Amino acid sequence: MNDSELQRFAKHVFQDPVTGCWEYDGYHDKKGYAQGRYTDPKTGRVGTQLMHRVSYAHFNGEIIGDNQVDHTCQNEGCCNPFHLEQVTMLENLLRKYAVANMPKLFTIYWVKSPVKVMSDAPGKLAS
Repeated sequence: MNDSELQRFAKHVFQDPVTGCWEYDGYHDKKGYAQGRYTDPKTGRVGTQLMHRVSYAHFNGEIIGDNQVDHTCQNEGCCNPFHLEQVTMLENLLRKYAVANMPKLFTIYWVKSPVKVMSDAPGKLAS
């Protein structure tokens, strides 16, 4: 990002006080990814860019080869460089699969747990 693009970026980003995500208030595609017109750091061409990739490249450094930028916060609209990590496509797919199946994993864990979590008194464990 050049200086004018960085100023424009800063005007369109606000921090969620609960999650710490940097929400981009511009256009989002149907998958929830923020997009804007910025200079591509590899080609130098101005065009529509995914804002999390623009943010990562500016604050964390170049995105190597075909690597992807994963949202560790699981918020596709987030541009916070501290919530972004450069990963391979395989790693990104494995993470998405793990997150998508988390409720099932937690359900299995709690069902097999030897601790009873229900009791007559709310908020207390059964003995």
